[in-house]
Amino acid sequence: MLTNHLLLALAWSLYCLLHSVLASKGIKNYLKQKMGRNVSYYRVIYNLLSTVLLILLLAWQIKTPTKLVWTPFFIQYPVAIVMIIAGFSGMVFCLRKYFVTSAGFRDLFYEGGKPVLVIDGIHKHVRHPLYLTTFIFVWGILLVYPVWSMLIFNIIITVYTLIGIQLEEKKLLDVFGEQYNEYRKRVPMIWPRLRS
Repeated sequence: MLTNHLLLALAWSLYCLLHSVLASKGIKNYLKQKMGRNVSYYRVIYNLLSTVLLILLLAWQIKTPTKLVWTPFFIQYPVAIVMIIAGFSGMVFCLRKYFVTSAGFRDLFYEGGKPVLVIDGIHKHVRHPLYLTTFIFVWGILLVYPVWSMLIFNIIITVYTLIGIQLEEKKLLDVFGEQYNEYRKRVPMIWPRLRS
């Protein structure tokens, strides 16, 4: 069982690494030179590859024999259900722009539109609401299903996302400069302030 968990941890780590490498500016610039006009298809290929690999990894994770990290207790289930519903609803809310408007849907497949800094709505309270709601969702699932394979997944995804946020913040500073820097001073990165 230890071997299965180590392989699962390795697979998730490689997925995260591949996901980041393929999204890096260096790879994109290299592919622009090699693919020419066909580089516009890169985002489609990237998103399809990421989705297929994610589904395969999740299927493997579900089938991996595992054991409980702790024995579930009654109160964790209502807390977990609230977390899962809140996290999933928040993720849907954050991703809705990709499916509600044609411009948002196009952004899933093609780069090149002028970037816009969104600082209203939920972004007035937290800079990365999608990551916050994803954390709430996956850690809520762990409360329902407290097994080693889920804990491994959660730790790797959380660490990967926290590192990714730092890289994303640098990109946002490059693109939006002082405007983003001022926004960053006012609004917390992940966890909203309880007081204004």
